[in-house]
Amino acid sequence: MFDVGVLRAEVPEFYTYRYQGRGINFFIIRVDGRVLSFLDACRSCYPRRLGFEFHDGYFMCRSCKTSYAVRDIEKGISNCLPVKIDGRLEGNTYLISVSTLEGMAYMF
Repeated sequence: MFDVGVLRAEVPEFYTYRYQGRGINFFIIRVDGRVLSFLDACRSCYPRRLGFEFHDGYFMCRSCKTSYAVRDIEKGISNCLPVKIDGRLEGNTYLISVSTLEGMAYMF
C-alpha cells in the first residue's frame, strides 16, 4: 500500500520489495492524472540489473543510455522501456499485489 498523496506530478517515487534475498525495485509515478507503476528494470536490458535514472523530467536506462521524457514512459524508445506492473488506486492508496512483485523477481 502506498499513499499517493506523496506523489508529485511526473516525479517517480522508488521503492524496494525484499523477496528471497533479492531487492525487487520499482517506482510509482503520476502522469496526466493517472497513477502508474513500473519495475526499475528495462524490458531488454534487465539482465545487467542497472535500472533507470531520473533527472529533470527524463528517464535514462543506465545500461543502454536511452533517454526519454516522462510522458513517454509507457512507449519507451525502441525496446528500452520500464516493465509496467499492475496496480490499482483505492482512494488515496495505490495497491500492488505481493504476488505481482514476487513474479518479477527473476529480473533482479
